[in-house]
Amino acid sequence: AHATSYQGVWCRNVRHLVQQARRCNGRLQRFVDIGPGKGKACFFAAGQAPFEQIIGLEFSPVLDAVARSNQQRFGDPRVAFVCGDAADYRLPDGPNLVFMFNPFDGVILERFLLNNLAHFRQHGSVLAYANDIHRSVARQLGFDTVFRDPARCISLHRCA
Repeated sequence: AHATSYQGVWCRNVRHLVQQARRCNGRLQRFVDIGPGKGKACFFAAGQAPFEQIIGLEFSPVLDAVARSNQQRFGDPRVAFVCGDAADYRLPDGPNLVFMFNPFDGVILERFLLNNLAHFRQHGSVLAYANDIHRSVARQLGFDTVFRDPARCISLHRCA
């Protein structure tokens, strides 16, 4: 009920957000895609920056199966997919670049951010949000917008 329809992300937006995120925190160890669909952003991120690990958390079992199949062809052992609910997901320890291409509405975004608020504060993780329709939810929870491109509707946020 809270999910948005599947759409493939534009790689140029992922590239731009990764570059901007590295300026905010050069220690980012992990790329975590919340709602990776078929895995496009994860595979693109694997070639963009020296992330130790790339994780895609997908709610749809059908899309998760496609992403895992694509991973077998892609073959990078750093990339892994998990089928689960973002509202219950806990980010792995360490500084992460948490990427989202508007996978759900503000209700689930709020649950996800509240569930991981301590993580964002403790580890300096950065939220990269493409098609950032519900970015006000992050602001209401105490995140600062450190970058925004209104023409592309992309933004970066971190906890104050």
